[in-house]
Formats: sequence, structure tokens, C-alpha cells
Amino acid sequence: MKFNVLYFGIAKDFSGKRTESFFYEAAPSIEQFKRDLQIKFPELSKIKSYRIAKNESFVTQMNEQIQDGDEIANIPPVSGG
Repeated sequence: MKFNVLYFGIAKDFSGKRTESFFYEAAPSIEQFKRDLQIKFPELSKIKSYRIAKNESFVTQMNEQIQDGDEIANIPPVSGG
């Protein structure tokens, strides 16, 4: 299965990418994906809290499964003035 991942803000800086595709044999949970992502980009673990959106909706259940063709967004905290 394949799904696309979007990076925003500092997550984009840490990953060095705006977007990329991920491939899994079986549908991962959001929780599993976050762990895998932090292994791939250890700097992401420095972000205290970042939200995950699936198909333009914030994920509230970490055991929610990612499906083939989904779009996953990593959204770090935003500050401004």
C-alpha cells in the first residue's frame, strides 16, 4: 500500500522535504506511522507535540488505520506575532 505524506513548518525543515510517498505491506496505524517517522527523522522527536491530519481532518484516535491512497499531513505547533 502507498500513501503520501506532507510536511509543514519545522517538520518540513527536519525532513528536508515538502512531500514524499510511504510504502507499507499492511495498513499501519497512525501511532505506528509516527514511530516509524521519528525513526526516519529523529529530529521530529524534538517537537513536543505535532498533529497528524488524514485526508484533511485531524486524527483523534492514534489507532486509526492509514489506507492506501490516503494523504497524511504532519502539522507542528504554530506560533506567530
